[in-house]
Amino acid sequence: MEMELAGNFPQTALDKILKNSVLACLQSDVVQRLDFLVQREGPATCKAILELISHREFSLEEAALCWREIVAHRGKMSSALGRPVELAVAACDYFTLQGQGIFFPKFVDILEFEALKSESQFDFLTGLLNRQALENALHREIGRAERSLCQLSVIFLDLDSFKTLNDLHGHLAGDKMLQQTGKIFAQGKRLVDIAARYGGDEFVMLLPDTSKKEARVVADRIRQAVSEEVLTVEGRAVSLTVSAGIASYPDDGAKGEELFACADNALYRAKRRGGNTVQLYCPEKRRAERVEIVALLIITRIDQTPTRLPPVQGKNLSATGILLASSVPFTAGSRLELEIPLAETKLTLQGQVVRTEKRDQKSFDVGVDFLGPVEKAAALVRDLTGRANKE
Repeated sequence: MEMELAGNFPQTALDKILKNSVLACLQSDVVQRLDFLVQREGPATCKAILELISHREFSLEEAALCWREIVAHRGKMSSALGRPVELAVAACDYFTLQGQGIFFPKFVDILEFEALKSESQFDFLTGLLNRQALENALHREIGRAERSLCQLSVIFLDLDSFKTLNDLHGHLAGDKMLQQTGKIFAQGKRLVDIAARYGGDEFVMLLPDTSKKEARVVADRIRQAVSEEVLTVEGRAVSLTVSAGIASYPDDGAKGEELFACADNALYRAKRRGGNTVQLYCPEKRRAERVEIVALLIITRIDQTPTRLPPVQGKNLSATGILLASSVPFTAGSRLELEIPLAETKLTLQGQVVRTEKRDQKSFDVGVDFLGPVEKAAALVRDLTGRANKE
């Protein structure tokens, strides 16, 4: 093996290079070459070998031990049978004897299996990773960022007015725009970055070891490239813009769902500003004029099966959002319906949680941004302000 794996490659790229090297050795079933690779690159090679031939996950320590024992077991089997035993056969027998049982093995050529596995991970229209593969990658990259004490940024990107494009020019034009956006997305990333189609006209990119400000440069470059993309549909030029939201580990969340919720919230803010822009997630308080509101609000969670929550105390209100005092925390990104009781009627608004701040063991401040038109909230603020001034 002449390939040098060390150097300035990012870790994800090294993993891919190592996997390809192991595959090349497995095709010829030359254990000596694999042993050489193990000696040079260490337990990561053992992990790559075992996960390829067994499709199971191993820690580095577990993989190193299993590899040594499988090689020794292969030697014993070959001596007993009087002929060389293939590595995959020895591994299958080893795991069965260990009680980890591959009791009903199904034989598939490893290259064919890897091809099928690859197909199941990619979106058929854009060629980017699909949502399931993205979520697996996010879990893996957060673990890597945690171990390496580095940042991980998430870009959520959404095509502006995509439904209008479909309605006016048909779904074929929409598909072509998605393909072109996917191509721009893929070209705008580094080898270590991960690009995926999240669903519909939403795209996501994971950027390891990247801050929010650095991710903004990438998102702005993609936004500019998409805005310059022109399709010809029935002799007419058609173009779209995109909006993007960015959040980063660990500042905005320690879990994947928290990061996605924050990036989605930033994307919503970009959309609300008219689109064709990039917004960084920021849990800062709103600057709009606020008035105190002393009332118990009826809260219903609406981003999943509608769920009525216990009443929550309102603290203050602005034309764009409301601050709540809650005995339990709310997850950033949760969408809520809020019923605000008034003297003669009630005001019903929808909002999205943008931040939760812990005050003490039993108290949290929950900031909610209103969704959609805010005329009702603005009118209420003016009314309450007027009453306060009269008093």
